[in-house]
Amino acid sequence: MLIAETYTSAVSIEWALAELLAHLNKLELLQEELHRVVGNTKLVDISDLPKLPYLSGLVKETMRMHLVVPLVLSHKLMQSCELFGYEILADTQVFVNVWAISLDPCVWDNPSSFLPQRFLEMSQASVHGEKLEFLYSDS
Repeated sequence: MLIAETYTSAVSIEWALAELLAHLNKLELLQEELHRVVGNTKLVDISDLPKLPYLSGLVKETMRMHLVVPLVLSHKLMQSCELFGYEILADTQVFVNVWAISLDPCVWDNPSSFLPQRFLEMSQASVHGEKLEFLYSDS
């Protein structure tokens, strides 16, 4: 479990850095925000995070585009239901394909483009998913 936790964090950071290197204009925006809010004489502190919306958007966009775990853990239905015309029986194990949702053009504008600013408009979207922001964009 510890190895998986460290590995997934490292992979997410690698993807964020790869996207920044591929989009130098976004790197410049991030650097400008960091210099303006934090300065260049100290490290970023947890108390700085609420004042760094572009950094937050960058993290959320990286997590949207480069999911470490593409399927949500299985859930067992407690009762039967109908979904898109299909009846799903109680006790069925279901998985949510978050990878497909995160790249679905019906859900996201320009889903293949790295656009951290999309989350500036959704500033209340949480990486913890309390409101299922990464399952649909109209939260």
